[in-house]
Formats: sequence, C-alpha cells, structure tokens
Amino acid sequence: MNTSEAEGDNGAAEAPTQSGYPEFWENLRADLKKPKTYFAISVVIGLFVFICLAAWQSCETNHLVTILQREFDISQRPYVGVNHISRSFSKKLSNGQEVVVDSPDSDTHGLNFTIEVKNFGPAPGVNYYSDWSVFVGGVKQRELSAQPNSPFTLFPGESSYLSGQTGPDDYAGVMNGSKKLIIRMIIHYDGVASKYEECNQYQFRPDAKTFMALGQCDW
Repeated sequence: MNTSEAEGDNGAAEAPTQSGYPEFWENLRADLKKPKTYFAISVVIGLFVFICLAAWQSCETNHLVTILQREFDISQRPYVGVNHISRSFSKKLSNGQEVVVDSPDSDTHGLNFTIEVKNFGPAPGVNYYSDWSVFVGGVKQRELSAQPNSPFTLFPGESSYLSGQTGPDDYAGVMNGSKKLIIRMIIHYDGVASKYEECNQYQFRPDAKTFMALGQCDW
C-alpha cells in the first residue's frame, strides 16, 4: 500500500504542459490564422485610415475656406474713416459783417471745423452713420451737422461731412492752449460679410493751427 500511495503522489506532482494555456487564447490564435480574419482586420484598418484622412481633409478644407473668406473680405470690403479735418476762423469786420478767414488774428472770435468722412474701399459702406462728440476743456459741446439722421450708403470714393464751431466764450482758451478741443468720432458701417465700428480721437493744436490724430478712443 505504501508503494501505491507513493506512485499516486508522484503522478499528481507532474508540471502542466503548454496545452495548459486558456482556451480563449488558443481559439483566438487559431482564428487569427484564418484568411477571412486577416481580410476583416485589413478592412477595419483601411476604414480607420480612410476616416482619419477624410477628417484631416475636412479640417484643411475648412481652414482654406476661412482664409479665402478673410482675403475676400479684406480686398472687397469698404474702408470708411476720417480723411481730413479742415478749420477756419470767424471774424467780425468793422462794419459789423461776419466773415470766415483762414488765419486767426486779434479780431477773430470763433474756430470752425469740418470733418470729412470718406469711403476709401472698393465696396459700398452700407448703413453708414457716425456718433461724434466735441469736448472743450473736458465739457461736451453741442454739435452742428448737416448729416442725415438715418443711416445711408456711402459709396466708394464718396464723402460725408460734419461741421462744428467754438463760440467766443471758449475761443480764447482753445487758442492759447488752456482748453483742449477734442473730437471723438465713432463710425459704423456694414460690408458684404461683416459689420464695422471704429472710434478715433482728434485734438486741435493751436501752435500748428490744425488737428492731430490721437489714435483710438481711450474710454
């Protein structure tokens, strides 16, 4: 009996062979060797590559369309802005007649200015209108303008004008520099694909008798 029991113990202690792999992996290895499986894997890989290429091409196309649209908008859009601000001076002659002169003297008592807003672009500026304010010594003034109250179309090369003036109460301070005369211009207009709004400021320089651009509004 001792001999039989020893033989049984030795049989149970034998190591498992390679056939001890899990059945799932054995079946998978067998399936992968089949031609149909190789074909199916190739189709899946091909579809994945095709989808990736299609997505990349779509992104590139959208990017190109964006660039072309931007270039078209830049080349075919209106460009509306202040072209020039002219100035003149009011003077009362000895006979009481009021005249306008180009240069100030001891008898001038008012500063007049006219703003020319021009469309520099190749396309019409649709729904154009402007908001403008005049400040003398930091105090907002009343504006005088012949501009229509409702928006209108400003065609290529066409100009619109705004005019204003300082009265005798502020004239001396503006001319000696103690009161700054500042014009704030906000221009609105539409192009083919976008709406535009610009705000710039201009200040009168009494030493040069002209207006200088201060750049964009600082508010």
